[in-house]
Amino acid sequence: MNDTLKILLLIQSAQNAQSFSQRRLAEVSEFSLTKVQSILSKLESLDNVKNLGSRQKPQYRLTSAGKQSILDSLSKHTRIQLPMSLRKSTFTTAVILAAGHSTASDQPVALSKIDENTILLLRNIQKLVDRGIKHIVIVCGYQSELIETALQDTPDVTLVKVKDYEHAGTMSSLSQAGTQINDSFLLLEGDLLFDDAMLDVLLQDTTENTILVSPLSGSHDEAFVDFNSQNQLIQISKDIRQMNRLSAEMIGISKVSFAFYQLMLSAYMRNKNPWLNYEYLIAQLSNITPVNCLVTDDLHWIDIDTPKDLVKAIQDVFPLIKANESDNKIDQAKQTIVNALNIPSQNVKNVVYAGGMTNTNYSAEIIQGENKGWRECFVRIPGKGTSKLINRMTEKPNAEQASKLGFNVPTLFMDPTSGIKITETIPGAVTFSARSMRIPSNYHQVARLLYQVHHSKMNFSNNFSFESEWSHYESAANDLSINYYDYYSDVKEEVRKANQYLKNTLGVKSLPCHNDLVPENFIKGISSSRSEDSLYLIDWEYSGNNDPAWDLAALINESELSRAEEDDFLAHYSNVSDNLLLKRKVLVYKAFQDVLWSTWSLVKTASGVDFSEYGKKRFERARKELSQVLAYV
Repeated sequence: MNDTLKILLLIQSAQNAQSFSQRRLAEVSEFSLTKVQSILSKLESLDNVKNLGSRQKPQYRLTSAGKQSILDSLSKHTRIQLPMSLRKSTFTTAVILAAGHSTASDQPVALSKIDENTILLLRNIQKLVDRGIKHIVIVCGYQSELIETALQDTPDVTLVKVKDYEHAGTMSSLSQAGTQINDSFLLLEGDLLFDDAMLDVLLQDTTENTILVSPLSGSHDEAFVDFNSQNQLIQISKDIRQMNRLSAEMIGISKVSFAFYQLMLSAYMRNKNPWLNYEYLIAQLSNITPVNCLVTDDLHWIDIDTPKDLVKAIQDVFPLIKANESDNKIDQAKQTIVNALNIPSQNVKNVVYAGGMTNTNYSAEIIQGENKGWRECFVRIPGKGTSKLINRMTEKPNAEQASKLGFNVPTLFMDPTSGIKITETIPGAVTFSARSMRIPSNYHQVARLLYQVHHSKMNFSNNFSFESEWSHYESAANDLSINYYDYYSDVKEEVRKANQYLKNTLGVKSLPCHNDLVPENFIKGISSSRSEDSLYLIDWEYSGNNDPAWDLAALINESELSRAEEDDFLAHYSNVSDNLLLKRKVLVYKAFQDVLWSTWSLVKTASGVDFSEYGKKRFERARKELSQVLAYV
């Protein structure tokens, strides 16, 4: 980096700070004091810098010409690392952008009631305060008086009212908050409902400039994000046609260093587009200095833009978040790792809740063995009621075989009795979602992987049987005195007829199968050295010998593939474009799986985790699918 540019950036990073000496500049820049004095003298002569203090207590400030000089100098460098700030980034400040108006509500979305006792903005403020955030800046515009009233009893909150919110983008709001920003900060969008574990993930991350991203949600308003194998941002766009790879989507929670914010303000001075949003400016500046993309899996969130989004937030997302937060027991998870791996407590750090559906999951960093550095791992702790649903004794040998063949991630520990499992984390990995699975290149790669799994030399000692699994769930339901769905007895008779058709007409194979192909069980590790990214299939709890069409049906069901996508997926699996037999078998198994998992939902709900709506939807879909199957009988 050019020496003069380095000094300019350091002075920029200290804007609004207390005075600092030339000796401090020399210390941080690692230049000699004489060199720093020479550079400062030159910058003052060019009117790039002004000393507003005294010689003994200088207060250097960049002029407009100095900020322009930074941008001109940066344009000549392809990639730089911002110098260490004169002040350590502590992240005790947060900025919430809540100026806009959407169709989701007649009042500011941030004031939406998520349940009887919870207002979105107040919840998010409290989650920040709980994590040591001492200064919160709220940028408001639309009906700002309502936000002011809602926050009148909330300490440590500063309101910045903007008037041009209807005719400007989010970068305008962020720039107008500049007078209240004196340090590095968390940046949140005001219309977000999110699992508060996301804040833990972000704050424990060691990089200064970071955006939080997640697997694609399929909301149709995604800000798509591409990043490389080092998790460094490449591009952000809402136009899917601009993306080289669909890595993830932006959530709207970021970490911004004060130096980078000053860089954003300098770049924004040259902006001619009032509608510019801050994320696109971050993407532009990531070509100059690295911005990290931090992936979160299995943590629930929603961006509330429409009335439909608000209903989904209240009915679907918030109940899942509340359930997850009640299960978030960091200390217990850390002790589980210590006990399982037989390592000292100081060899475990940064334990973070990572959500989960059937189980409770955590990410962590560990040191295991002598002369080894920190490495990331993923911990699974069985969820409520799973002992009634899963026989884990066969999971361990099956998963170990899958790991040896490269299908599964490396496993550090697995206890078949308790169900606790610890696996290595794949660097740069992204978990698939139903939305990302529907990308042709993704489900084509999945089809190839599944064919390899099914025709591998894995030798499973157990068989996965739909009938026995269903009977097992019914037995658990009966033990809990559960009331079944309406028409359940009718469905049982239809399943019997469909099963006869399957066995007598279509035929059944027995090959190694995974048997739980939700999109979230596929992890793609971004590769810089291979033509195709690495793909892994995790969570072999239900694995066993079965007909491969069961796995294919599960993938189609859980990813909600369209008919055209389903046909394309099956063609890439079988290398036959019109395999009528396979398609019929898949249809039967799609119905059977909806019946099975709807019964599973009854047991989970009775065990204290509410899957009632999920189960009802699957049961109703099963009835429709069974009617299609029986039309062939």
